Amino acid sequence: MWSYIVVDDEPLIRRGIIQKIKATPLALQLAGEAADGEEALQLLQKADPEIILLDMKLPVLDGKRLLKIIHDSHPGKKVIIISGFSDFEYTQCAIENNVVGYLLKPFNRDEIKQLLEKAIRLIEQEQAKQAKLHSMIQEKEEYQKNLDIQQLVQAITNPFSAIMAAPGGNRLLGRLRKNGRFLMVAIVSESPMLKTELAAFLQQQDHEQRCLHIPVLIYPHEHLLLVFWDNTPETALHAPNGIIARLFQTLCAQAAPETQLYFCLSGVKERLDQLHEAYLECRQILDSRKLQAQKELLIFCRDSSPLTPFHWDDEDYLLFFIESGNPRQVIKYITDLFGMLAKDPDLTYQNVKEICNSLLSHILSLIKNQAIPMDAEIFFDIHQASSGLIELGQLRDLFLGNCLRITAGFQQKNYYASHSLVDNIQKYVQGNYAKALSLQKIATLFFVNPSYCSYIFKEKTGENLSDYINQVRIENAKIILKTTLFNITKVSKAVGYNNASYFFRIFKNYTGLTPWEYKRSVQQADPSSKQRI
Repeated sequence: MWSYIVVDDEPLIRRGIIQKIKATPLALQLAGEAADGEEALQLLQKADPEIILLDMKLPVLDGKRLLKIIHDSHPGKKVIIISGFSDFEYTQCAIENNVVGYLLKPFNRDEIKQLLEKAIRLIEQEQAKQAKLHSMIQEKEEYQKNLDIQQLVQAITNPFSAIMAAPGGNRLLGRLRKNGRFLMVAIVSESPMLKTELAAFLQQQDHEQRCLHIPVLIYPHEHLLLVFWDNTPETALHAPNGIIARLFQTLCAQAAPETQLYFCLSGVKERLDQLHEAYLECRQILDSRKLQAQKELLIFCRDSSPLTPFHWDDEDYLLFFIESGNPRQVIKYITDLFGMLAKDPDLTYQNVKEICNSLLSHILSLIKNQAIPMDAEIFFDIHQASSGLIELGQLRDLFLGNCLRITAGFQQKNYYASHSLVDNIQKYVQGNYAKALSLQKIATLFFVNPSYCSYIFKEKTGENLSDYINQVRIENAKIILKTTLFNITKVSKAVGYNNASYFFRIFKNYTGLTPWEYKRSVQQADPSSKQRI
């Protein structure tokens, strides 16, 4: 619905005009009446109508002067001139001020209806043009904004981005160039309201002047925030630590207790070409969150604390069941491992990933030793495969899935295929003599009673299992002594003896020579050998 005012010094004429307009089917609403030019200007300011019906003969401020003011100050208003005189001067004034039309008194309803329809069409056309222009401007700004964001994301993720050397063009990077220093905050959370809550906080207290939110998720559940400042005294009040601490407290208060929320802060940077470095620091520090922490503020430090030491007594059991192709036992031991990890309050995700990578390196050694054909996808780094916000259960499933694929490869080879328990035990000892071996451990691996294991081994071989283990170790020690420059301590550890003195005694019992004497005898038999203990 469009609004209009009627400006005429005669009340009866105003009333007649209004009645004629009401009699038309046009969607028009009266916004007011004015009896002179000054009153018309006040009404124009107050009611802001789209259409003005204006008599040229007015007291105080006549129609010609009023029309000029309307044309100059309110160019969008549609004016219909009403006059009792067909005067050339009035007509010329109407043309100069681009009025809709000229009504000569007396006029009928159809005449005023035609001019009002014309005024409405002009208004609609102009509004359509304005809407189209506004839409084009918005599209251009949105395009430029998206381009700026893409370039900024490229600068963050790619250390060799070409735009880093560009002097200008990107408004977001321009904001960073204007400020002296910045740090990056990776806010990681699965909360669906995080983006809205973050935007609301930044709009408060003019934080947007010191913070730049990058509205693109480089990784799922990860929002990046750049906080920047210069060295002037005025910006001391806007220290980044204060803004970040308040934001962290605000988001924690709004999040549900079970919602995970982590703030990962990079070190302070002073150049745009350090954007990528800052991002890598945020990614790295995310892994330092504790397993049992739901909400944590993490700060990057180059002199990071050493990883929490961890020893798993059942590692050899897991490796054996992978090698023997037993998926049920692999699932059991990995499930037990992660259950134990979950109970440790000091462990971080970094610790867990290092444990997984260590186990994978030992598993890959099995693959290499047994020449098992495997797909390239199993040779992966758990850090890269588990980037971003990942829970312990997801990490377990990722590691377990990889181990089961490897187990399936060993299952096809059927390494322990012999129907003889003793043959399989001997094969295991020959491949694992460097590890801690005992009757109890070997019996557990092959699901037999220790007493039966000891009995059947001696029954079939004529010697005790412990003697066989020592024999295999000494034979391998002799090979090492022949072919390397290892000292006695290294040799003893390489064949499974942690105590060099004990190894010394066992070696002499089995060979009649000390390791040194054996080494010299080898050198005498082969004068070309220049090796020494």
